[in-house]
Amino acid sequence: MALTKVAKILLGIIVGLLAAVSAHSQSFTMLYAFQGGADGSHPQLAPLAYAGGYVYGTTIQGGGSGCYKGLGCGAIFKVNATSGKEKVLHGFKDKPDGAGPQAGLLDVGGTLYGNTAAGGTSGTGTVYKWTAGREAVLTSLGGAGGANPTGPMARDAAGNLYGTAATGGIVTGNCQAGCGTVFRSAMGRNRALHKFAGGPSDGRGPTGLIRDAAGNLYGVTSLGGAHLCNGAGCGIVFEISKLGKYKVLYNFAGGTSDGWLPEGLVLDSVNQVLYGTTELGGTNNRGTAFSLDLATDQETVIYSFGGAGDGLLPTAPLVFDRNGNLWGTTQSGGTQRVGTIFELQPSAGGWTETVLFSLPGGAQGTIPTAGLAYDKVTGNFYGTLSLGGPKTNNCPYGCGTVFKFHP
Repeated sequence: MALTKVAKILLGIIVGLLAAVSAHSQSFTMLYAFQGGADGSHPQLAPLAYAGGYVYGTTIQGGGSGCYKGLGCGAIFKVNATSGKEKVLHGFKDKPDGAGPQAGLLDVGGTLYGNTAAGGTSGTGTVYKWTAGREAVLTSLGGAGGANPTGPMARDAAGNLYGTAATGGIVTGNCQAGCGTVFRSAMGRNRALHKFAGGPSDGRGPTGLIRDAAGNLYGVTSLGGAHLCNGAGCGIVFEISKLGKYKVLYNFAGGTSDGWLPEGLVLDSVNQVLYGTTELGGTNNRGTAFSLDLATDQETVIYSFGGAGDGLLPTAPLVFDRNGNLWGTTQSGGTQRVGTIFELQPSAGGWTETVLFSLPGGAQGTIPTAGLAYDKVTGNFYGTLSLGGPKTNNCPYGCGTVFKFHP
């Protein structure tokens, strides 16, 4: 039956109200803008950790004096997710403490674990923990066992920590400082579980780990592998089984049909599928989102970034929401060309990408190089922007910000 004129008017009002509610519910809030002093500056690759109404993270500079011509060695911070009030939990001091933390924090029952890319006994990084208001260096890295860790770590039930070092290990013609390692940190000592050999048989430059419930470790290397991309290798996905066996699961091929420069992973534990992003490659050579079926080692590009109005250059791991959709950030693109927040929804034909928010830039912050933290209770996402915010003497382009996004 055709709608009457009155019914059409009422339907139009209802649709308009629903659109208004939807538009009103979406919000972007800058929670905190770093000042570049003791409070920290420039959150980099580290996704935030959310717990108990606070977000926890690290900055590569600030936190005190010393390092980087007096700009500070970095800091551990927490920000109230409601009020935006920030508190510095620890300011790094280089030696023997650590400097330049880039990786996200691992929260285990209120104890925070992380690593620094520099500082420590050898000046090439540390593994540390923060608990009960104090930071303690667990191990210092360096040499053949691995150096300069920059990626997230994993922990087993026995308290052993697992991480990746960007350099160290095997020295080759393409890896003058070593191709990197996967290491285990336990009882005050580090042991290399795998030393990367570089292409074409292996990867180079690992960027962090995730661990499944069975004890298997998964990660990516940004370079190396069987295929050349810009002369340096396109990167790989690898596994170290719970028994310690290492395996290359996939070699990225680059070009327009595949990605290259993979940046991190998330696991769908029910279906045993890994998901991740590559900074480059794909249809527009502006990055991809991909899946890797662990049963078959079959990789699939589920989305190519870089179309009209889209984000470009995703550089962070994805995160699942409570509905099984994937969320992430791009460090460029969007209406202001300073990055986006996007969602990938599974559909019958594959996956559909939607840019949920184009970052505003300027005083609100710009360039998200880290991923998102998700609170499944409120549905809020939290993240950092590496630049932007108020300009200071130490930060002529802004020291970076912490934000909250509600879709």
